[in-house]
Amino acid sequence: SWSGVNYARAEIRELAFRYVEEVCRLYDVDGVELDFFRHPIFFRTTTRGEPATAGERAGMTELLRRIRTMADEVGRARRRPILIAARVPDAVDYARAIGLEIDRWMADDLIDLLIPAGYFQLNDWTYSVELARRHGVKVYPSLDETRITHEAAARLRMTDLGYRGRAAEAWAAGADGVYLFNFFDPRSPRWRELGDPRALSAMDKDYFASFRGVGAAAGGNLPHASFQSIETLNPTRPKPIAPGKTATAGLNIGDETSARAAPPAMKLRLQFAALPPPGALDVQVNGRALPAGAAADGWLEIALAPAALHPGRNEIAVTLAPSAKAAVRWTDLHLQVRDAVRR
Repeated sequence: SWSGVNYARAEIRELAFRYVEEVCRLYDVDGVELDFFRHPIFFRTTTRGEPATAGERAGMTELLRRIRTMADEVGRARRRPILIAARVPDAVDYARAIGLEIDRWMADDLIDLLIPAGYFQLNDWTYSVELARRHGVKVYPSLDETRITHEAAARLRMTDLGYRGRAAEAWAAGADGVYLFNFFDPRSPRWRELGDPRALSAMDKDYFASFRGVGAAAGGNLPHASFQSIETLNPTRPKPIAPGKTATAGLNIGDETSARAAPPAMKLRLQFAALPPPGALDVQVNGRALPAGAAADGWLEIALAPAALHPGRNEIAVTLAPSAKAAVRWTDLHLQVRDAVRR
């Protein structure tokens, strides 16, 4: 954070404005993206662990207003608008705390496209979709790479199957599209698959309670943990379950039936630091008990009927029997969705 520019200074805001103005006036662009996530450090205040001041927020909003005014002027002259996208934290309260009044930006028509989340995600996608819809702004969730440091868990997530699940979740939440970050393979099928929700619904995919993990803001900026309401279950953030107690985890999925000729095969997989003996666990999905399942490669695997889940958020509850001799640590939650014919 010591090397970041300080947007509290007028000359820094002027420099940022001139960068954008140069592009808009000299090049025939369709729009500009203002990336406030690489990296989200704008004021010395927040690097000290304090929220941005009202004056700092006002200065940043005025910068956005200048950019919008200039872009509209250039757009009118060329008879084609210049759109403005902003990649920002996916929580109004955290964004305000680091100096970004994203709700006001949308209310005042300063941006056209909202790109929520980045190195960490704070809310389910429905939060950002509802926020953008209130202001008539398009929303494109940012599907950044996993930030889970557990090697096997990260490898399991960073696949085409994993990205299909993430995109399907975003589409089910009502997104207008999806945005890929830090992905550099131009030949990947992801570019052809993730933008078509109907085609995507008929494909094999993987879902996880938490794809990205807790994440971190670069440079030691204002901590975000207290603003995070999204599910974070993964091997680096396990859920302990004492005998006789229950732990729950949210699992967001997309529409898995609309474009399929036949219902898919679904397998719910739960991982524990040490798998308890058979019969020690009771697993429920959306309040309905599931069969016992079977152990496989360190996971507890349970076949699911597609009707057990619905698009959007589902609740998975795990109860450890009172007779268990010790607590267990629930470390991961994975849903496999496969074509029932080809599997």
